[in-house]
Amino acid sequence: MSRARIVIVGAGFAGYQAARALSRSARGAAEIVLVNPTDYFLYLPLLPEVAAGVLEPRRASVSLTGTLKHVRLVLGQVDRVDLTDRRIG
Repeated sequence: MSRARIVIVGAGFAGYQAARALSRSARGAAEIVLVNPTDYFLYLPLLPEVAAGVLEPRRASVSLTGTLKHVRLVLGQVDRVDLTDRRIG
């Protein structure tokens, strides 16, 4: 029997935290897949500090692959979700 696959669309605050929590609780029992157009999480509340020159731009972004070790990252965009066939496109 194959492992369950959990697909999370988007790596905003909710998607990032969901992937992080699920990867910790699943511990290999399920494959966690995160679909996002970029390979980083941008921490938007820090952008004013970046614009003012108080903070370096690299401090306002977090590498998804670096922080979500047991999550497979797929770079892309989801336009539709078919719940009946369990597919995204």
